Amino acid sequence: MKTVPRSIVRGVGSFAIACAMSVPLSAQVKVEEQVVGPMSSVGFVVSPHGVHLASSTMQGSRYVMVVDGVEGPKFDEPPKPPVFSSDGKHFAYFGRQGGEYVVILDGKEIARGPGTPIGTLSFTPAGKHFFYVEGNDKTGEKRFMMDGKAGPPTLQNLGAPVFSNDESRYAYALKKSGKPETNIMVVDGKEVPYVGDHLSFSGDGKSIISMLQTNVKISLQIDGKPLPGLPSTIPMGTTIQRHVVSPVGVRVATIVQNTKGPTRVFLNDKPIVGVEDDRVLDFQFSPDGRRYAALCATRIGSQYVVIDGKRGQEYKGVDNLGFTPDSSKAFYTAVTGTGHNFVVVEDKESDAFQSLFGKPVVGGKGARIGFVGFNDRGLSVVVIDGAALPPRRPYVLQGNMLTFSADGSRYAFVAASNSRLGGYTLVVDGVEQAAAVYDRFQDEGNPYPPPSLLFSPDGKYIVYAGRSTDGKGGEGLWINDKLVFQASGQRLLRPSFSPDGQHVAWASIGKDHAIYLDGEEVMRFGLSSLDGTPGTLELGSDGVLMFLAPAESVIKRYRVTPSTNTSVAGLLAQGVK
Repeated sequence: MKTVPRSIVRGVGSFAIACAMSVPLSAQVKVEEQVVGPMSSVGFVVSPHGVHLASSTMQGSRYVMVVDGVEGPKFDEPPKPPVFSSDGKHFAYFGRQGGEYVVILDGKEIARGPGTPIGTLSFTPAGKHFFYVEGNDKTGEKRFMMDGKAGPPTLQNLGAPVFSNDESRYAYALKKSGKPETNIMVVDGKEVPYVGDHLSFSGDGKSIISMLQTNVKISLQIDGKPLPGLPSTIPMGTTIQRHVVSPVGVRVATIVQNTKGPTRVFLNDKPIVGVEDDRVLDFQFSPDGRRYAALCATRIGSQYVVIDGKRGQEYKGVDNLGFTPDSSKAFYTAVTGTGHNFVVVEDKESDAFQSLFGKPVVGGKGARIGFVGFNDRGLSVVVIDGAALPPRRPYVLQGNMLTFSADGSRYAFVAASNSRLGGYTLVVDGVEQAAAVYDRFQDEGNPYPPPSLLFSPDGKYIVYAGRSTDGKGGEGLWINDKLVFQASGQRLLRPSFSPDGQHVAWASIGKDHAIYLDGEEVMRFGLSSLDGTPGTLELGSDGVLMFLAPAESVIKRYRVTPSTNTSVAGLLAQGVK
């Protein structure tokens, strides 16, 4: 199971002292502040969303975790770095008191024991549940802990838990000692009367799909019952290579492999056509579960893709197989023995390219597909929905700089400028933005760069930052081909829009640090270890800007409510500042 990414952990001795807060240029800007942590910290973690701060500090000879200004219990040793849920609404950590470990979830103790958590504390991807594995140092037993409740103990390893799509159910496998050893399945905290391994939930979350392997056969099970028709088709010496579960309904693809015979793929109990003789390297369902694509390799090493039973052309290699979010198109990249590269959408090849720049980019929630290739003259070509734009000089920037708006209706990319000044420019919907000529983008040197090109959620605006080639130095911020802000000797970081697209915020770093909202300076303070840490600045769903900054001997979280007199439209009307 894939868990949510761990929050970034940074060790901190002390933060820089903040300068006095700037006076907002508009009296209607509302600024609120809250102390969320001490200045002196053993280490801190910032939530991925919600701008929450957890910092570990000492009180006398003991250690305390402070989350959003609220102190937790005292520990004899430094508590382990906390984890946040993906939405930032929940947090958890553990520490040791005497001979026991104590687990804290959302500020409350939920478990205590003589052992210790094994591995890491984790939240489910959507943050609905919290889990970890508890180890007993005395007995050697392990238990899966779900929201503070213990599952059956085992002396053997626990399998990784799996969750239904809505996270209402969970399951895992464990081994109990004895002969013969048997994989016991635990579903929703209770042992079930059937066994299996390689567990997954059906797309609707109502059934458990598992594999059962004995000395004489291997079979696929749904809720402990062999899939009808499938076991009888598997001769001795044949193995189930793997199975893939559709994201919708109860649909399973089973890849059956025989070293002396053909490979077959079954959709539930029916074999699919087009995949009978070769190895199956990858199998994917479309997001709606109605379509499939199988990547296969022949015995001589060539590769091809079967889409809904239709076999495509053979290539030397195939990569980046996938479906668009609306399931309307399957696509992949392919290379021939002569070194020509193609992007294939359904069964239609693009023009041949000497190489491709990154992976194909899918537009928003729709079916738009774009990519960048290099032709035989060494020029870069951007292709949008199969239509090639005029070639340009090659890119030299890192990363794939092609992006779509959220709904896929618009696109933008970085290109070598045709201006006599050189440098690079932005192309939006095929039109070069003449005013935006610069020599680099703002993500250089930042280990966690934000998107260099950012559309507003409604697709009406696009913001980007770069260093101008006009010889004046400093960086500029452009919105829709208009320079709206310029700072000498400073770097502009993390531009972001409010969810309604009406407000824009960014930060600047130079000799000091400043936060701007709709072009108005909200606050200026000194540099600190918080700079560059993801999650320290966020425009919320209500349009309120929140950010963390040091202030004298503490760390504060600031909430800035924008004035009704400021907006992106107003900033564009005012022009450069």
